[in-house]
Amino acid sequence: MKKNKLIILVVICLFLQAILFMAFDFPFKTLPILDGFPVGLATPVVTRLLLYWYLPIIAFSFYISGDIKDLLSSYGFLQISRNYKKEYWLMKQFLKLFIRIILFTSLQLALISMFTTDSIYSTATFLYLILGYSIMLFTIFSLQCLLELFIDAQKALLIINGYVIISILIADLIYQNTTATWPYYLLLPNYGMGFRTGLIPFTNTSTLLISEPTSLIILLVVLLCIFIVAIKKFKTTDIL
Repeated sequence: MKKNKLIILVVICLFLQAILFMAFDFPFKTLPILDGFPVGLATPVVTRLLLYWYLPIIAFSFYISGDIKDLLSSYGFLQISRNYKKEYWLMKQFLKLFIRIILFTSLQLALISMFTTDSIYSTATFLYLILGYSIMLFTIFSLQCLLELFIDAQKALLIINGYVIISILIADLIYQNTTATWPYYLLLPNYGMGFRTGLIPFTNTSTLLISEPTSLIILLVVLLCIFIVAIKKFKTTDIL
């Protein structure tokens, strides 16, 4: 029952996001969720765009919060004791998470396409944007699941969502106040924004923080590390 209510919340936030983007006049080049927004904007504009972009993501974060521990307290324990090795069962949960993210992203793109009139920049660029955005979400939410193996689910949720918001805002501060580029590599949520990965130009001004090929490689390496740490931790976790 709780999960059903959270699914409804995610869908409502998706519709609300599409409507808000439709009503906001901003020079997006493809779709708002894929473009994100560039660094260097005025604070009121950044605040609105961040709210619109992030609204369904935080709803989805609530939706998956505590999934692994909830499953272990129900039929997950029986599955592990009878049919699955721990590591296989855990990786199956990550696979289910990936499928949910694909469905979430597909619905998000469909709704945005219905409510907005933005044109596609190019086929190759559009595919890169979708890939970068989806893998970024999968990495962030996989990290949330990993943290839940070590700490309380509510704390993991707060840490991940705080990290996402701070990463996006601090990237803007770094861009405006220093020429250093290495901090951007630690700010994974920016990897899902076309304006910040250089795929989408903004008014003839370069706001590239990290290139798309590099960002995809980093995300895949982070994902691999998450899976390795999660499996090692889960193997030593008492599920009785």
